[in-house]
Amino acid sequence: MRARFYLFSAVLISLSLMMTMTAPTTLADECDDCHSSSDPNPSGGYAYYEPVLSLVHDPFYPPDSDVRIRVWISYPDDYSVKDVSGSLSISGSNLELTSGGEGTGEEGADGGQGLCWDLRSSAEGECNITVEISFEVFFEHESPGSKDSGKYTETLQGTIVIADLALRASPGTVILSNVGEVGSIQLSADEDVEDISVELSSSLKGLVDISLGSTSLSSGGSAVVDLELLSLNDTTGHIFIYWKEDGELKQQKVIIRILSLEGGEKSTDIYLIIGQITGGAAFILLLIEYFTGGSGMLKKWSNRVFNTARKRIAFHCALSFEVLILSVFHFSTLIYGPYRELIWIWEVVLGEMAFLVMIIISINGIFQKRMIGWWGYQNWRRVHAWGTYLTTFLLGIHIIFNGSHFAWLRDLLGMR
Repeated sequence: MRARFYLFSAVLISLSLMMTMTAPTTLADECDDCHSSSDPNPSGGYAYYEPVLSLVHDPFYPPDSDVRIRVWISYPDDYSVKDVSGSLSISGSNLELTSGGEGTGEEGADGGQGLCWDLRSSAEGECNITVEISFEVFFEHESPGSKDSGKYTETLQGTIVIADLALRASPGTVILSNVGEVGSIQLSADEDVEDISVELSSSLKGLVDISLGSTSLSSGGSAVVDLELLSLNDTTGHIFIYWKEDGELKQQKVIIRILSLEGGEKSTDIYLIIGQITGGAAFILLLIEYFTGGSGMLKKWSNRVFNTARKRIAFHCALSFEVLILSVFHFSTLIYGPYRELIWIWEVVLGEMAFLVMIIISINGIFQKRMIGWWGYQNWRRVHAWGTYLTTFLLGIHIIFNGSHFAWLRDLLGMR
């Protein structure tokens, strides 16, 4: 019976190790390598949805006025964007940078990230701009070892119009991402204007409700165009603003972007779940082994529970095999799954060291009689006992610093 049990255990361990050795390697240079939205079961269960970059500026600027250009990065809340940097280049002599070409960082109340540049306009005309943005995406995993991140670079191009018109609209791009959200466009008149009207492009009809505060403005006056998002549907459209100045009909348009930034539900990572269950079960059984082992008062109490020392030792051996098999599955499934590129981080190495000590203890226990014959009972007992203490100590640190369900403790201790 014992030979069959050993054979069964060896088969399970061999299969797990074979699965680990044949695990596919993913080089996480970018987040979508591990978190591809086309993958039904991405690493960690999180799917990667590309952030949306928006180039934001007014429809036009008068000559000799301050110009502000912004690039805004919108993204779901299941990951964060960090280390945003960028550079602005201008083709034409109608604009001149008054701030640094690298841009100034911004952070919005909704968690978005962006950069802005301040410029000064000169003569009327058009000026082409090119913005190159670099940023890093980082998935906030519960485990400090799972630092899947990727660096991305995007290039945006636009045209700045310098013109002397009576009615100005700001901003030139409005981003809406939540049903019921209200955005606004500020209208300001440099001269008397009348017959102001607004019109939605066809792509926005039924999605946005629009209202205009006033249809005429005197010089120096202002009005507000309110936009309420009625329904989510990823699209880009325009609001056309018409007015008359000096009896002539004028027009400008504002870009409206509707973005659905809900990253979707977190999918199930079966390897992570199996790894968590087997790891937790192995550690609990390891603690129970202290009760069934052969040290001090616990030995006497355990003998009473099992009636005889023989039954206690048999149960202790069975638990040891269970701990070893569960540990193999714990290691194999996590290395096959979300930890395939994280085998050498120190939190994981502690677990691997504990696993190696556990194998030594198991060999020491399986070949007990032979080991005792080689170096004596007391030395055998010391190796078995102190090996168990060392394993428990290493696993305790491994669990606290790397266990997915101990993120609250790391937060409490300020370890994250």
